[in-house]
Amino acid sequence: MVEHAPTPKTWDCLVCNDPYPCPPARAQLAGEMNATQLAMLGWNLLEAAVRDMPDMPGAELFARFVAWTRTAPRAEEGPSESWTGRAPVPDRPLLTPLQARRSDHQWWDERWWRQ
Repeated sequence: MVEHAPTPKTWDCLVCNDPYPCPPARAQLAGEMNATQLAMLGWNLLEAAVRDMPDMPGAELFARFVAWTRTAPRAEEGPSESWTGRAPVPDRPLLTPLQARRSDHQWWDERWWRQ
């Protein structure tokens, strides 16, 4: 199997000459890594590409190297849902002003002891 990899300095795929990561490379990487590893790899590639292509707009580089990792289907997770742009729902209830003045640790300790 021929591995899709970036060409130094131009960041085009050695095999298909598409901008790296090309669709076959994305599929291969997504199949080998979990979401966190994939995002970290994308960020590392972005940092290297910025040094090689300083004139390319940052938004284009971000979309090319990082943004796709958020919605990439991974083998162990199945297809991911599209990002809605909404903040995640907190995993604990919102604090009252009195609770907010206390440390989180104290508030959780009191809540745990009442159970």
